[in-house]
Amino acid sequence: MSKHPEHEGKTAAHDKPHDNRAEEATPAPPPAPPSKLKRIAHYALLGFAPAMSILALLVAVTAFNHSQSSQEQFSKIASQSESLNATLATYKSELERLNVAMAQLKDSQQDERRKREMQVAEIIQSVTRMQTKMKIFPTLEDVLYVPPAPAAANGNDNDKKPAAPSMGAK
Repeated sequence: MSKHPEHEGKTAAHDKPHDNRAEEATPAPPPAPPSKLKRIAHYALLGFAPAMSILALLVAVTAFNHSQSSQEQFSKIASQSESLNATLATYKSELERLNVAMAQLKDSQQDERRKREMQVAEIIQSVTRMQTKMKIFPTLEDVLYVPPAPAAANGNDNDKKPAAPSMGAK
């Protein structure tokens, strides 16, 4: 047979018996005339260009309408942003005004506290001078500014008395 092993199992077409009856039973479609196909293709191509141009026009109109609505939305958002910025500036100025007022209030409170401390210190000094003249001991200044006795050295926690508050410098 043949030298190639892949051809050995196959039978050649000319080796098969020819069955004319099977071919005659199925009728072949009549061949379309080439001129008719050419005309159909020609008209299809002629109709394709206008259809595509109409489709492109629809897409362009849709995009234009969308861009106009985007412009309107953008202008609304811009006006809202401007109003928010104006409101924010108002709040900032109000906050700064309040901060300045708080700082002034703190300063005035500290000044008042210093004045009161100075008045208390003057009162203590005048009372102490009078006690010294009258030979009353311990004086008010000694009682207020002397640290408590070393009661903690005894280890007795019940004898501890709270230290007197400091009322300013001597």
